[in-house]
Amino acid sequence: METVAEQADEPDGIADWDEEQEIASTRLLLLTSNDGMVDYCVSPDLEVGDLAIVFQGDIDPAPYGEALDRLLMQGLED
Repeated sequence: METVAEQADEPDGIADWDEEQEIASTRLLLLTSNDGMVDYCVSPDLEVGDLAIVFQGDIDPAPYGEALDRLLMQGLED
């Protein structure tokens, strides 16, 4: 498993990201992605039971179970 920063080949943190986002790129651990466009991450900076849906640098916290259910259902709907 890797962080968003490691995925971007910047293990010490993504400079522009870390200046603009509430959660540092080094504190977002990637769980899965949606065809590489949307990343689903966990972080100690989120509320218990939430994960971060990351799209083009924007972080949208969402309930863990609901977000993963939607992701899995997308595969069945296509």
